[in-house]
Amino acid sequence: MTAVQEDRLPVRYRDAEAGGQPFLTDFQLSVTARGSALSAGAAAARRRKKMNEFENRIRNRISALEMLPPRGGRVLAGVSGGADSVCLLLVLAALREELDFDLRAIHIHHGLRERAGEDLIFTKDLCAGLQVPCRIEYVDAADYAAGHSLGVEEACRILRYQCFEQACLEWEAEEPGPDGQARSCRIAVAHHMEDQAETILFHICRGSSIAGLRGMLPVSGRLIRPLLDETRDRIETYLREKRQTWRTDETNLDPSYTRNRLRLQILPLLEQYVNPAALRHLARLGTEAARTEEYLAARTEEALDRCRIPAEGDSGTDRRRNDNRTGVFVSRLLQEPGLLQQRILYLLLTGAAGRKKDIGEVHILALLKLARTPGSGRLDLPAGVTALKSCDRLVFRGPGTEAAGTDPESGLLDRETGLPVSEEAYRVTVFPFSGDMDAIPRNKYTNWVDYDKITTLPVFRKRREGDRITILADGRSKKLARVMIDAHIPAAVRERIVMPALGQEILWLPGISASQIYRITPETKNIMQITVKGGNESG
Repeated sequence: MTAVQEDRLPVRYRDAEAGGQPFLTDFQLSVTARGSALSAGAAAARRRKKMNEFENRIRNRISALEMLPPRGGRVLAGVSGGADSVCLLLVLAALREELDFDLRAIHIHHGLRERAGEDLIFTKDLCAGLQVPCRIEYVDAADYAAGHSLGVEEACRILRYQCFEQACLEWEAEEPGPDGQARSCRIAVAHHMEDQAETILFHICRGSSIAGLRGMLPVSGRLIRPLLDETRDRIETYLREKRQTWRTDETNLDPSYTRNRLRLQILPLLEQYVNPAALRHLARLGTEAARTEEYLAARTEEALDRCRIPAEGDSGTDRRRNDNRTGVFVSRLLQEPGLLQQRILYLLLTGAAGRKKDIGEVHILALLKLARTPGSGRLDLPAGVTALKSCDRLVFRGPGTEAAGTDPESGLLDRETGLPVSEEAYRVTVFPFSGDMDAIPRNKYTNWVDYDKITTLPVFRKRREGDRITILADGRSKKLARVMIDAHIPAAVRERIVMPALGQEILWLPGISASQIYRITPETKNIMQITVKGGNESG
């Protein structure tokens, strides 16, 4: 109780029947409560005043973006010993009492650098001084990279986040909260504004959608990035004011790594010769892209609901329960704006594949061509996914969904000639061309077509009156019937052969002739590969 309160309440009463314990009148209780609230508020104000401007900014950002779990939650900080993560740990340690969270640190030893052991000792000592429990994890990044065909940088990143996630799960399981539920844990990492600008610039140069232009999000699931709006200069200034040292990872200065070149060479040049505020503008682009992507994601979900093929028994009253992302009605899909068409197809394809890796714009544009192709058709896509178009439906079949006990190649080829007699005999894939003309297949069961020269995917059908094949690069063509006769194909077989066609132009008669209109040239950008399943590739 403050001195003012003692002046106003000079008398304490004792209740003998209550065991002689002191009590206060209602008036005194009210005054005391107000005094306690004022005292608590003053203490919080004093704590904030003791914080410098940098810590206050981080505190306000954490609160504004709701980065932390409810009161009494947990935060696991990834600490390497570098300036960024040391700064993160110091700020979180300064805020933990006011924001009411438990704080722990985790340090990953990747087994790559000779001085990594010194980083480990530094981090342990730092955590001990701040009274922050520290968990150490050892991983073999080089072995993981070799075993998974990854670069060392990517292997380190994957292993780090695996360790972070496992540590969080174990911490949540250690002791429940007051309500018996696991207390939520957040993973705090120390990415800052330069990291954000570097990431966005890397995505731009590599080729990216709006989602990629977002860069790193300040909050992503349990992952939080409290320093994302801070520059490296401000971080180091804060550490110097705190008289806090940090470790330097010499590999971060190696320009042989792409991201290091961006950070050490390209970004400084942009600031020097283009705009001194280039870094901040790139980071702001990420913020605007995040808002745009959030809006488009919501519109895409709405459009998908309008286009989707209902699951069996779906009355439409509980869409979440019967969420079926395996197919859409083509007519409805093509009524949507072009951007939403592509986003819907991307959702369907990545959902069927169970991954985003290896799926690019060329596959989405191929799916649009399939949707616009009259009649039926199919397209084989990454991760073993097949897109099937029949009438007004476009459906996606994931890997391993062939009916059990069936032989998909049975009866697809004519026994006498080996020529396809079913649309199911063909496999169509699309991918970028490397530019190597020597890579063009020379076997009778594979044909490459310049994908960008066609507007719709080919239709697989039997021959019709008027069909022709352009046999020479100068445009001269020959009737399909004459090509078949010259190839000595029996008359009975000619009527059964199924071939890819665009209008009356036959793209390919396997093993015999291919249209020269769509031939590969050094200028070709994308390939449509048509193969015959079950064919002898060496023939």
